[in-house]
Amino acid sequence: MKKYAFTLLKKKVFALLAAVMLAGGALVATSAIAPVAVHAEQPVETNGYYQEYPLNKIVAIAKASGSQVYSDPALTKPITGKVLPKGSRW
Repeated sequence: MKKYAFTLLKKKVFALLAAVMLAGGALVATSAIAPVAVHAEQPVETNGYYQEYPLNKIVAIAKASGSQVYSDPALTKPITGKVLPKGSRW
């Protein structure tokens, strides 16, 4: 009886691991395909020597066709002619 219970437990563990790995792979694939929208922030000067951006994030563009840059946080006002190429950082 113990051997049967152990075999059943192993099957459940492997099934759970397979489900987790498949879900993780789908999440990675979805995030790689999803378009990246970039918000053009105005720098806030903190002192006389350098400027700091409010959100302080670096976005790497991975989409083959690039990414449109928007002038507002709601991503409703695109900046005409401003598309970041693949591999660029913003």
